[in-house]
Amino acid sequence: MTGYLLVIGAAFAFSCASMPLLRRLSFRVGAVAHPDPQRIHTRPTAMLGGVGILGGFLVGFGVAWASGEFAATFRTIAQPLGVVL
Repeated sequence: MTGYLLVIGAAFAFSCASMPLLRRLSFRVGAVAHPDPQRIHTRPTAMLGGVGILGGFLVGFGVAWASGEFAATFRTIAQPLGVVL
């Protein structure tokens, strides 16, 4: 159970920590959805949040691999690599 909590915690922490940085980057590079009649938001909305979620997933995956508690899953590279790709 501790291994699962460690993996989930690492993924959550990375995702939460990266969101403010990705929001700033999104506005800096112009990856922003501006309000218009087809959108429901009233303020410009950053669009790079998915990068933080993907990063959190990859960090969690890396922590699971490094912890050794999930050795059966990482016995062969084919299935984990397929999930990552």
